Amino acid sequence: MITEKSLPITNDPMLENFDYQQLNPNTREQIQALTTDIRNRLRRCALDIYQIGQDLCLIKQQLQHGQFRAWLKAEFDWSVSAANKFMQVSQQFQLEDLANVEIAPSALYALAAPSTPDEVRDRALAQAKQGKTITFSLAKQLIKENKHSEKDCQTEPSDHAISEESAEQLSDPSLPGTNSIIEETEITKNKSELTLLTPVYNASNFHDYLQEEWQTMSLVDRNLSVILCEVTLQDKKQVKSIMPQVMQQIAHGLAYNLKRTDDFVGQYNTEQCVAVLPHTDSEGAKAVADRFIEWLNTWKNNMTEDPYLDRISIRLGVASTVPDQAIPSRVLIRRAQLSLSEIE
Repeated sequence: MITEKSLPITNDPMLENFDYQQLNPNTREQIQALTTDIRNRLRRCALDIYQIGQDLCLIKQQLQHGQFRAWLKAEFDWSVSAANKFMQVSQQFQLEDLANVEIAPSALYALAAPSTPDEVRDRALAQAKQGKTITFSLAKQLIKENKHSEKDCQTEPSDHAISEESAEQLSDPSLPGTNSIIEETEITKNKSELTLLTPVYNASNFHDYLQEEWQTMSLVDRNLSVILCEVTLQDKKQVKSIMPQVMQQIAHGLAYNLKRTDDFVGQYNTEQCVAVLPHTDSEGAKAVADRFIEWLNTWKNNMTEDPYLDRISIRLGVASTVPDQAIPSRVLIRRAQLSLSEIE
């Protein structure tokens, strides 16, 4: 049984403006010199990423279909999605834009993503040219602020977004209608289009996004966690007709209990759905899992009166690691599968 744990909270006032006066003169001088060196390398890193992207684009143009993937694997053991991050930087930025600015690699990849609007890139570059270091957190903040701005300008909800009413029903399993199988809902494939819930992907899209996050977290040396939910219907005759709707409802419930725009949910196979949580360690993932368990228990109790279903068995597994590009992303799913335990 997964025990309840809380997410670690950091509230350090020195994160914004570090007080060098608290250090002795020798230490202060050494750290400030090293800080300058890091800033200089950060500028060169952005330029290097741009140039690598340019080189990759030229190489891809000269290779036939399928050869680029094979070349990447043989020379660097990279996936196409990893190479795409470099190429997107070279396609979305100009070399002169990156010459004298400080942008962290993870922030650069986020800003260069096709889903990031041009105005967000322009804002980030404007701040960088004013001397501000663009971190991954700042880049995500700018993207989030732009989404809120677009949402405020909308007079009608997007056709591809789950409505507020649907979100409220998912958050409260006791509401009328939530103890029965929901009708199929169109789910967006674009993270930026979903307003209230984390997006839920089909199997093929899910694997692509999982691989992208695996590569990204390996580059920034940060934790990637997954929460795997496995559903078993006792009435095997109903599996084909009912399982897709059951999985959809549970996946939506899992998505609702996630809070960050980076998180996403996808169907792994006919009986399993997975939440992927970038920048989340094992303790944070367990805290999310415990919150989802509370939702599941209420939902499951209400499902007992559904005439179309007998008893439903649900198991949950959690796994976390710092990804390694030399290891396939499916290893993380396998670890979660090995940790599956039934929700009582």
